[in-house]
Amino acid sequence: MVKKLFLFLVAVACFILFFVGSSNIHKLRSLEILWNLGHIATYCLWTYLLIKYYGPLKRQSYGCQWIWALGFALTFGVVVEMIQKEYLGRTADIGDIIKNMIGCGLSLAFFVPTRKNNGRLALLLLQLMVLITLVGESLPLARAFTDEWIARKQFPALGTFETPLEIARWEPNNSKITIDRHIKNQGKSSLRIDLTDNGFSGANLEFFPRDWRGFSSISFTVYNPQKSLLKMVCRINDFDHNHNGYHYKDRFNKKISITPGWNQIEIPMKQVQNAPVNRSMNMAEIELFALFFHKLNQPQSIYIDDLRLN
Repeated sequence: MVKKLFLFLVAVACFILFFVGSSNIHKLRSLEILWNLGHIATYCLWTYLLIKYYGPLKRQSYGCQWIWALGFALTFGVVVEMIQKEYLGRTADIGDIIKNMIGCGLSLAFFVPTRKNNGRLALLLLQLMVLITLVGESLPLARAFTDEWIARKQFPALGTFETPLEIARWEPNNSKITIDRHIKNQGKSSLRIDLTDNGFSGANLEFFPRDWRGFSSISFTVYNPQKSLLKMVCRINDFDHNHNGYHYKDRFNKKISITPGWNQIEIPMKQVQNAPVNRSMNMAEIELFALFFHKLNQPQSIYIDDLRLN
């Protein structure tokens, strides 16, 4: 009885978390991915409880339980995604629905009592298929943990672009980003950003060590392969900026002229700290470093290298 009550309380808590969320999960990529993997654990638990304690479903054959459980995972998953999109401002994600169904399959293959009614070989094949999908969903978490360890080892370097995992720290902004091994200022590679001529275009560094206290400047190099001058904007903001309405004057923005060839850029940290008009930047919780261009005459590429704190 105690076990049953405990499992039902956990199931209710999981339901609530779908609509509450956490304000801190985006500070670490691994934590964000781990949070999303909670869909698998939640639907695994819900499926087990439904089949174990809901009489009409409990008495169904194993095959019918699969049909009913997967139907529940799909239908309820879509409803939750729509509610999150409509009332919580989140983006509906088909990947979450896939995770729901993997969680459902995990429970059916490993935990529900009726699984034992199948032949041993059939059950082993079913369990293997579920495990393969589970491993596939877990690989991004392994990559994130690995790159976060690399980032801590590299710090105060924020961008050396020497490992392929490093590109996942960046988010393209109306652009395409790749690791390039032909044009570089140091090491073996740089970050290539293929810009568009449609509005704002650039790239955001979103996952990195957040505490920038004790450093005097941030520096990086930019390669402009064109023969003309480009106007680039560098943006830096902390997590407090999100709660202050994302106002332009509440963050650091600097226009930088990028001449043909390599450009060495260095920004004093005092300028970053004093950029918000009515407060000081929280240098212990930097959220975003972004480089972007506006209304280019034509699509073109730039290369970023050796991004570091000094």
